[in-house]
Amino acid sequence: MIYQTKLVNMKQLELELRHAGLVVDNGIGSWGTFIASFDKNGDPVEIDAKYQPVVDAHVAMRQKTTDEYATEYRTAAPPRQSEIQGITAGLLPPEFVEDTTPWPPAPRLPAV
Repeated sequence: MIYQTKLVNMKQLELELRHAGLVVDNGIGSWGTFIASFDKNGDPVEIDAKYQPVVDAHVAMRQKTTDEYATEYRTAAPPRQSEIQGITAGLLPPEFVEDTTPWPPAPRLPAV
């Protein structure tokens, strides 16, 4: 069984687990801190604990936001400004940065 010990990007982690040799035919998911794969019926299947180091080494990444590009653009040199324009126009691939969202997420309070 493997456990989530920090913020995880599930799609990215799934690729990392595949690269480490785990056969993942139907995706992965988490419940609380438990991470599992799925069988052909969609039922959760425990992942062998030998893959825990993959989770522990995982660094969740996300695409840079438009606001982050805009902030950078204001102080960037002209070549970088051109690159940012290409990225935000969809002509160049997006850049990825570490996702620093707090984990575990704060509990949501019920609406009053």
